[in-house]
Amino acid sequence: MFMSKRMMMTLAAVLCCTMTSMVAIAQNNVDEAMKLVEQKVKLADENPTDGKLQYQAAMALVGDDLGDKVDIDRSMTYANRALKIAEAQTVLKDTLKGATYTLLGGLYMAKGDFDKTLDYYEKGLVAYEQELGRYDPWTITQRLIRGYFIMNKFDARRGSLMIQQAFLDSEMAPEDMRIKNIPELTSLYEMAVEVLMADMSNRTQRCLPLILFDGKLYLMLETGSWNIEEPLVGWLTPSLMDILKGKKDEEQESDIILLEYMDTNAAPRLVKADDTNKPEFKVAFSMNLSDPHSLLISDESCRLMFFEENVFNQILDRYHAFKATLGK
Repeated sequence: MFMSKRMMMTLAAVLCCTMTSMVAIAQNNVDEAMKLVEQKVKLADENPTDGKLQYQAAMALVGDDLGDKVDIDRSMTYANRALKIAEAQTVLKDTLKGATYTLLGGLYMAKGDFDKTLDYYEKGLVAYEQELGRYDPWTITQRLIRGYFIMNKFDARRGSLMIQQAFLDSEMAPEDMRIKNIPELTSLYEMAVEVLMADMSNRTQRCLPLILFDGKLYLMLETGSWNIEEPLVGWLTPSLMDILKGKKDEEQESDIILLEYMDTNAAPRLVKADDTNKPEFKVAFSMNLSDPHSLLISDESCRLMFFEENVFNQILDRYHAFKATLGK
């Protein structure tokens, strides 16, 4: 059915009047909201030692109902006042410190300073632990929320680690303090694990373990279901760790292919699964929470060797050539 020109003009006029009315209502709402904001700001100014009032003023200045009247800079002024008061507390009370750090993180994000955003969000989580305890439901919930946000917006690895920590903390919390709906959030946990594994795979894509065998250092190119062409992340699984530690479970025994570290032009070496002298596993690493750009090596004798792409490809070519001879 087609609309007549007259009907279209009438509809356009109605819409125009409606939109004008909505704009006027919205403006009235903003004006009313600003009056309430200024009342909170005035109250904070009259009580400069009251951190809660400083925080409320900071929050009010960036309220959703202010439209383009939001004032980031003024909000930061009051938020920093609240933080100074919170940090001076000898006995932590309420959640002033955690909430203010979190607010400042959001304000820095609005200003485009993402390094400070991450810094303040993480400080906020530490503060909540101090104020409420590590296993408090609010502390755990904040870790979930900030972790999800950071994982999607800034740093996938740091965010996914926060989410996993939140789930772990909830499991360790007393029964009456656990987050009850965490089973419904399993998909969030799985997403965090997948993101972390993908990030780890990317970091170790040109990385090989260095092990000690028969008194020599070797690069390990293959063992069991893992080989040089697969992400090294698989080495974190307990079953594979058991293989490399030489456990005698027959189902876990597998051949190992090694390449001399000091002479990568030498022919690779095959160590049969039934050899009595198993390679000594020398690789143990974990996430470095204080430095998201590196791995933690737990022992000086442990090594993960990272290679330039051209060198890694040369080793890969030797691996393929050696595998071809095994198939004959």
